[in-house]
Amino acid sequence: DGFPGTGGRREINDENGKEKYSRNAVTVSGLRRNVTYAFAVVAFDIAGAVINGVGESTKPVLAAHAMPATCMWSRLATVASRVGCREIAERASSTVRRRFCVVDKHAKPESSCLPRNPVTSQRLRREVSNVSSPATLRAASRAMLVSAEAA
Repeated sequence: DGFPGTGGRREINDENGKEKYSRNAVTVSGLRRNVTYAFAVVAFDIAGAVINGVGESTKPVLAAHAMPATCMWSRLATVASRVGCREIAERASSTVRRRFCVVDKHAKPESSCLPRNPVTSQRLRREVSNVSSPATLRAASRAMLVSAEAA
């Protein structure tokens, strides 16, 4: 009790007996991170009396923020690189690079100051980087460094 979306009645039919919702989903907010919760459903009759008791509870669910895919791929690239799994490191880092970079068609392939490397002919996708969180950008940077080392 005390969490928005819980403890209140949720009418599933309108005044004419027609179903109000195509899905009976409920969003619960205000949960604390790293705390487990269990949920159950109770049905009430028109008078507000409980019908057949409280439903079976769910198994405990841990409230946690989902880890962005970029952070997971970056972590995999970094760890794989450290333990010498070059193929996995390259694949994981290239997954991040494809999301955040695009090949620069105007890059000079024979630049005298940069060695011939596919990473030097790429640029950041501003439409992706502008909407990414600082943590995601740090993870993407780490994955791109792994990618540059592997090239």
